[in-house]
Amino acid sequence: MRDAADTRGFRIIVTDSNSRVRDLLKRELEREGYSVSSLRNGQEILERMVHPESVDLIILDPELFCPYSQRVFQSLLGTSLKIPIIIHSFRDQLPNIEPLEAFCFINKDANSIRHLKEVVRSCYGAKRSGKPS
Repeated sequence: MRDAADTRGFRIIVTDSNSRVRDLLKRELEREGYSVSSLRNGQEILERMVHPESVDLIILDPELFCPYSQRVFQSLLGTSLKIPIIIHSFRDQLPNIEPLEAFCFINKDANSIRHLKEVVRSCYGAKRSGKPS
């Protein structure tokens, strides 16, 4: 576990179509000391992104946006949005989206929470050092 005072200011949005997965991710990342918001659907995400400066990282379940995934991903990226996005999904359920630099894909499986925490730590470290993630 990280020093909570060290990571508290790093703001993460967690989304998942499954409330249990969403709660698990939120709980595990909060244990690491991150500030985590949990959103239930695509509409909540789009509303939250009106003020993207209040977010450092998004963990996104693309199932929340089907069948409009491509358009939603593009709008999340926008022209000035520089927030890293982790796509957390089953590989066979990925929407047909163009590969984009801001995305990192993590396959949902038995080890995904460990891998997810590693990527989040990397994003946090990059933000803290001022380097792009």
